[in-house]
Amino acid sequence: KKSLTKMGNSVKLKGNILGLTQLDGEVRIVRMNNKASEDFMTRDWKTGELIEAARYRWKDPILNDAFGITQTDWDTVIEQTVAHIRRWDAPRIAERTAYLVELLAPPLQRLWQGKNGEVPFRWLPCCSLPGATVADHGLIAAAIAYCLGYDNGFQSDLETLDRLRLSALTATWQEDGLGEVYDAVWTGLSPIVPNASGDMLAQIVHLAKTVASERLLFINSEWQPPNPEQTTDSALATISGTAAFASHPLKQENGLTEKQIGLVLGGATKVKAYFLESAKLPEIRGASALLDRLNLEDIPALFGRDIRGDSPRAERLRDAFCERTGHRLSAPECIIYAAGGNTLAFTPASVVHEIADEMERLYSQETLVANSVAVGEGFDLLELQYGLNPTQFWSEEFSQACENPKTKLLMESSYGGTEKKDFFRKKCFGELTTKLAHAQFHRREGNPTPHRTTRRALPTSIELKPYQERCASCERRPAVIRRPRMLCEACTRKYVTGRIAKRTVASEDLHHYLQVLHPWSPSNKNAQDEWCLQDWSSLFETYLAATGKVNSYAQSAEHLEKTEGPRDLKDIATASKPSGFVTFIYADGNNMGSYLENVATPAQYRQFSERVFLALQQATFDALAAQLTPTTGNRHPFEIVSIGGDDLVLIVPGSKAFEVVYAIGENFDKAFDSRAKCAETLRPSQRYTPGEWADNQEMQPAISLSLGFVIAAEHTPIAFLEHLAASLLKSAKKRAKLLKAPDIGYLGGTADFLVLKSFSMITSELGDFRERFYHVGGEETAALTMRPFTLHELEGFIKTVRAFKDSEFPRSQLYQLRQSLHLGRMTSTLEYLYFRSRLRDGKGETLQRELEQHWQGAERGVDLGPWYPKGTEPECYETLLLDLIEAYDFIAGTDDGTERNNSGTDIC
Repeated sequence: KKSLTKMGNSVKLKGNILGLTQLDGEVRIVRMNNKASEDFMTRDWKTGELIEAARYRWKDPILNDAFGITQTDWDTVIEQTVAHIRRWDAPRIAERTAYLVELLAPPLQRLWQGKNGEVPFRWLPCCSLPGATVADHGLIAAAIAYCLGYDNGFQSDLETLDRLRLSALTATWQEDGLGEVYDAVWTGLSPIVPNASGDMLAQIVHLAKTVASERLLFINSEWQPPNPEQTTDSALATISGTAAFASHPLKQENGLTEKQIGLVLGGATKVKAYFLESAKLPEIRGASALLDRLNLEDIPALFGRDIRGDSPRAERLRDAFCERTGHRLSAPECIIYAAGGNTLAFTPASVVHEIADEMERLYSQETLVANSVAVGEGFDLLELQYGLNPTQFWSEEFSQACENPKTKLLMESSYGGTEKKDFFRKKCFGELTTKLAHAQFHRREGNPTPHRTTRRALPTSIELKPYQERCASCERRPAVIRRPRMLCEACTRKYVTGRIAKRTVASEDLHHYLQVLHPWSPSNKNAQDEWCLQDWSSLFETYLAATGKVNSYAQSAEHLEKTEGPRDLKDIATASKPSGFVTFIYADGNNMGSYLENVATPAQYRQFSERVFLALQQATFDALAAQLTPTTGNRHPFEIVSIGGDDLVLIVPGSKAFEVVYAIGENFDKAFDSRAKCAETLRPSQRYTPGEWADNQEMQPAISLSLGFVIAAEHTPIAFLEHLAASLLKSAKKRAKLLKAPDIGYLGGTADFLVLKSFSMITSELGDFRERFYHVGGEETAALTMRPFTLHELEGFIKTVRAFKDSEFPRSQLYQLRQSLHLGRMTSTLEYLYFRSRLRDGKGETLQRELEQHWQGAERGVDLGPWYPKGTEPECYETLLLDLIEAYDFIAGTDDGTERNNSGTDIC
């Protein structure tokens, strides 16, 4: 104690920052991230602001920052939770289990309230697994307990299974300082106390608790709980070889540990092809709503989840599955992740292949033509913590394989290196999900799947015979409905679902379609005879009403709940100034796949997936609410085609493209801002460097977003816009990867765009098009574009265009400058300097400030004209002038939001 240096409510010992907390009268030392704690003070768990005193500190697994919760916040959440539980009218254990699971794992659409909600209990930190929340740990433990109990003789004993689930959910609460909540949950009931040598039920809860908690240390030939001075990597390093696992608590020969836990991964593939098979907006909206219903409601229903409460549809799905397989699951917490078209879930090992078959069958049954692939496999309890086959292949075997020239390349490609730290980083839960992802790809390509007796449920193939009338929407299949439109059955399902999602149709208006589609129905009806189906527009309205974060959009709508979605692209294009243009936006997270490969635990996987999905939804909704207003007729001027786990497809008015894209990227980056990710200097990564821009940014995002967007006329085929936006996204991702290099260190988002004035403007791949039309040859290589931009550069680009508009700079003179660019850098620079010297009324100063000083000119201390050196490449230059002219029409000035056309001419 004398060697401890007091630091508020923490201590410093041997270079490690440790948090002190008192639980049940016992003082405990809690490990924190060393670097983050030494360099930065602890951030508040709720606000992200810096705090000095904290009841408990931990390292965030995504941000790598040190976070803490104050004693006041802790006590408040506990009091609210206990009061909330006391109101439960749940005398039976089944009801209490259902209520608690709903409290810890509400539908994603209700997570918007977050830590500011009525009962933010699920977000409290878990002491048994640093970095995890109470919900992360408890739900994983309950899922493991349920799967073990289901396969060990309690399949039909629902009461015992519910006791197992509830006992595992709360197994660590008393030792984690949640005794009051534990007592409130178990009032009048008898919990199963975890015990490694007790009866089978006590052993199951003990094993579930062990799997969900932190990995153990192997010291002096014994397995010991981790201590504050050991990190996760060093905990793995204490395991000398495969022989050590023989005595691990998850491997001891007691019968139960020899059982396996099933893990299933599956969902829709080639989603964009299914969305954009039809060109009409109602069918696109319907396709999105159909896949979302399958992913967010139907698949979870197989595990016992009922999103809408007492849903006959969910019960029918469970009955049908039970009739086919003899199994009926009742543990919604088994679902680790279900969003973005994919589902990852635990299952009893005896059911894993049946669940995978049912997932594929549901997609084919409901959509007819959408592709889906699901795979499953059983894993030992030990593998859930230590990756694939740790009892057969560990660090010593890895080192030997790296020394062998025949296997060294295989080890390097599999583990990302030949050092032990590379091996330890991969030996985790992420190795299991990576194996399933490879199996999913293998099955998608038509290869047989081991241990699966059933063939893949392929989409329906409908032959178009001679003299049959072709569907007017997809033009691929024969029509089954001939009035008022010629539609095939698959497109009719999309159309009906899209009409219902738009909420502007009565049941009798769809009677004709539903008769043809019988017995298929798009969803259930509520007590008011209304269809229970949500699309992204209705979720956007719910978000605005629930959060109140941005009220300008809601205030502009006459009645937000009566605001309708756009009928077609024309409704969106009408909101653009100039009118007639729409923007197709395609966004995707950077390096998400590589991150998920290294996810250490199922709890971390659950937390990461939820936070990314939630951040992308909030970023999109906040951007739309801040930048758009309802159109005449009280219609939404946008269409959210899909929001997946980390990708977004969105259509907005052409004139709002840049503001919306920048707002989405910036909002998403801020959600993952990290002090631990601060770079030494970011100036080399940014070409827009006005004088007020700082070298050292306080924070950088741990996870970022890249965006590609194309502005085009409303009649441009949507499939073509998607193809271009996907190419632009790849371009933006390429720049993000380049700037992430250690010598640069930029971790933020990037964006690339294209303004398409005519459909025939681009007839080749994006790279070929830019190489041909945006480059000037000669002794020097000169690029006529500076795209793609970082988000900071995109903000600067918007400011540059606005500065020209606000100063009423003649647009015709910008066109005159453009003509000289193709003459080469030297000639065009001479033309530019002569042109600038002749400008009057401050126009020359505007040109010099915005094009020279703010864009690398101030950094280099010279006037560069319209050309700038392109990074470190010798004799390579680039110019912003053509980008500025292309975007000029679609970025409004700051005065009144309207554009000026001083020359009377349009963009050529």
